[in-house]
Amino acid sequence: MRDRARELERRFEAALRRNDFAGAEALAHELDWVSLRDALRLILIAQRQKPERVEPLARRWLERFLGECKPSLQLIEWVAEDFRYLQEETPLAFDRSRSEARLRFVVRTLKGKERMPTSYEYACFGRKTIEP
Repeated sequence: MRDRARELERRFEAALRRNDFAGAEALAHELDWVSLRDALRLILIAQRQKPERVEPLARRWLERFLGECKPSLQLIEWVAEDFRYLQEETPLAFDRSRSEARLRFVVRTLKGKERMPTSYEYACFGRKTIEP
């Protein structure tokens, strides 16, 4: 049983690295648990390959984010806004790239099991200068 779980995890990680949305999504359904970090990686792949899947995946991710990370209300608002920018059909390129960068910042924070970024750090992420 453990060997099968390890094999599924290995194949899931490989599908994420290849940006294979269909393969990664299918494997995610077979896994007992997918980390928030990997679920967010899947959403970012979906944004490019299956944009219609972003909203349901993002809603599920936000539910888990709220329960597992206990973020501030301001951080919740900004993360939700960044998911919205990913979905827009004609967003400004800056908005989409900044939103993806800020979501990846959350991924790195979750990966390192560091504290959640403050609202101020999240808002300033991606700027060349930080304004007080």
